[in-house]
Amino acid sequence: MRYTDRVLRFPTLFGKNGMFEKPIPSFQRPDTELLYRTVTGDPGEAFYFPLNAVRWLTPPRDLAALVTASGSDRFAAELFHFGKTPRAMSAELYLLKPGEYRVELVAPRNAKPLATEKLVVKGPRTKINFELPPQTPCQLSVRH
Repeated sequence: MRYTDRVLRFPTLFGKNGMFEKPIPSFQRPDTELLYRTVTGDPGEAFYFPLNAVRWLTPPRDLAALVTASGSDRFAAELFHFGKTPRAMSAELYLLKPGEYRVELVAPRNAKPLATEKLVVKGPRTKINFELPPQTPCQLSVRH
């Protein structure tokens, strides 16, 4: 999810002085800090010393991303593409220290990885490219 009126403004329509006489308590405003952290892997806040692990270089439509691990020697994320055809993806990784890494894209229900490659990190901005299959939960991992 992105920081848009649909995410932040829509729930207020169901609150006090909204569309209904009484507020509907099940519609709550989302935790924007949690949304930011799950997509970027940043343990802090967006407005105070941001430390993103990743920047997804793709439009946000039909995509779910959850960063599950980040650090100077690893990165992992769970990804899901809601579309009906394969989706070309790319991302910039920011926290990895220089060295050689193994990139692996796995669909848990498959016996073998969907893709594997060697990645050489030379600096703080390392770009990776891969393809997500349609409607399949996937795990992306980058390890030393």
